[in-house]
Amino acid sequence: METPTTKTELSLLLFIETAMVDHGGSFNPQHVNVEEFEILDWWKEEKYIDHGRIVHRDIKSGKCHWVTLTSQAFADAHRERIARSVRLYNGRRWVKTSEDE
Repeated sequence: METPTTKTELSLLLFIETAMVDHGGSFNPQHVNVEEFEILDWWKEEKYIDHGRIVHRDIKSGKCHWVTLTSQAFADAHRERIARSVRLYNGRRWVKTSEDE
């Protein structure tokens, strides 16, 4: 499996990584569009991630889908999270007090 490279793939990877870390793998499918579900299905076929639906009786707050990431997917998400933080920090529109001279 190739590392995700498109903006859509990288954004989706960070979204599902957040679902795993912050929500135990559950997510609301209203936040995922058709193209992104196709990517999730492709990644599942490639055994990069796994995903599916949650049993109706266990659905809470609209989170009716689940996802798990492989070690490689977690590593790729971590790498992208670092890269994204650097891009955002370098493009910041504020000045630190130590820079204000």
